Amino acid sequence: MAARAAILLGAERVISIDRIPERLQMTERHIGTEVIDYTSTDVGAELRERTGGRGPDVCIEAVGMEAHSDSPVHLYDPVKQQLRLQTDRPTAVRQAIHACRKGGTVFVLGVFAGAVDKFPLGAVINKGLTVRGAQ
Repeated sequence: MAARAAILLGAERVISIDRIPERLQMTERHIGTEVIDYTSTDVGAELRERTGGRGPDVCIEAVGMEAHSDSPVHLYDPVKQQLRLQTDRPTAVRQAIHACRKGGTVFVLGVFAGAVDKFPLGAVINKGLTVRGAQ
């Protein structure tokens, strides 16, 4: 829905990222976006390549507190949740912040409940990002 909304609001190019082949196929076929399977490529490098080295103008995080990852972070975040040291898994938010171009916007659409660890605030400040959120 976020990809379709971006198209309806005038985005020239939309790239959807997921790990489920059926969702990627459906998104590509019915919504008309480009797709990336994050289990088969380095998403940051792929986004830089597809955007001429800049990164996306806007990154929409639409997963929320149950984000998955194929990196060691996927082990770290659930352990922190089990120990009640954080409530959410902000993997996709972190990736969006690191992927977004300087001066870009990160929009957090996914549902979060509370505290997260290892939020890259320095990257937000150093890149001059605008961070917005809503549900």
